[in-house]
Amino acid sequence: MKPMETLLTAATLVLWLVSMWAGSRRLRFGSFATTLLSIVEVVGVVIAVVALGWLGVALLVAINVIAALIWSIVWAARKESLLAAGAAESGIDVEELDGLWKWMRHEKAFATMPPLERARLIKLLCMRARTPDEIREMSIPIAHLEVIFELELDYLVERFDLLLRRAGKSAAEAMEVADVLTRGTQLSAASFDEMLDALVAFYDDGTGDVALELEEPEVGSAT
Repeated sequence: MKPMETLLTAATLVLWLVSMWAGSRRLRFGSFATTLLSIVEVVGVVIAVVALGWLGVALLVAINVIAALIWSIVWAARKESLLAAGAAESGIDVEELDGLWKWMRHEKAFATMPPLERARLIKLLCMRARTPDEIREMSIPIAHLEVIFELELDYLVERFDLLLRRAGKSAAEAMEVADVLTRGTQLSAASFDEMLDALVAFYDDGTGDVALELEEPEVGSAT
């Protein structure tokens, strides 16, 4: 390759890799058109690396290593910022909240939840004045509900916490309440968020805790 062609190819490769790491460009496979374009992009990058030879390989490795190091530093700072905010809200030590975050890494319920999202969940529960033990009890059912019903985490934490408090349920009963909500949604024409909002409003009226009991219908005897 001529020097100018080498320079342009290298610059194109660098810009593509940087844009991928920055998130301004992503490979998409939601439709045939986006899949085709993504495949063309990948093929173009492979051709560029091959054309540049060892220079292309060196650029590919170097940029990915540098970007990974930078991202790990940014990611760690964001995580610490979320946990520090939670500690400021609740008065719980940051080290204890970090222990909760590490505990989540080994729980299957959080397998699909990104690391920063787990830190944000801890922060949101701290904002609801929950203790570390209560956070452990509530975070698992909340994680399940977020995956099943694809709800915004801020909304889910706020409404679910409010329902527990108004219904007089402890954090230890959070999984039971989540199961009742799930079954109620499956048995009704209402969506999960409609069911959740309705129950919060129900308890706001001070009606009692009958709404969280899904009892089998009684069969009356013939007389």
